[in-house]
Amino acid sequence: DISAREALDRLCEITGARWHVDHYKRLHYYRPGTRFAPFNLSDTPNLSTSFPYQMKSFRREFTAAANRITVLGGLGEAGAELRTTREHAASISSYGVLEAVRVDRQITSSAIAQLAADAELEQRALPRYSGRALVRRAGLDLGQMIGVKSALYGVDTNYLITSIRETTNAAGGVDWGIEFGRQESGLVQA
Repeated sequence: DISAREALDRLCEITGARWHVDHYKRLHYYRPGTRFAPFNLSDTPNLSTSFPYQMKSFRREFTAAANRITVLGGLGEAGAELRTTREHAASISSYGVLEAVRVDRQITSSAIAQLAADAELEQRALPRYSGRALVRRAGLDLGQMIGVKSALYGVDTNYLITSIRETTNAAGGVDWGIEFGRQESGLVQA
């Protein structure tokens, strides 16, 4: 007694996958980060594997930063309070120690506490980047990973395409406005 959309949304919640219907009315169901764009975006394009783009906005978010997480759980196997600390070495070397504590008295297993700390680190240890760009080349699709290389913004990495909008420009050609961001970890999605 649910719609096809609700069924797909529930499947995605369980599997960590995503879905969308393209402008040809084809259904796409995929795990983010498993498909790559046919080209990258670059300030210095080679017009073969990388092409020019116009950055509309670029954002760096690092407000809830933490690279050493301590999870305080309930009573563990030994009858004492469960306490697990995990850290992200690369983040610590770049930003120094940024500590946070997560209290969840429902956690009673050290393995679950470690997973909870690892998931928290995945979300908070490194800055999250996102942006919007204008592209004048066809071939991009939602859920693809696209490389963005920009000296101006100090980035040279892959991002997940989260939105695409096709528009007609003033010259009668087609532009594609894309939104992109950091790929979520499979650990957090699962």
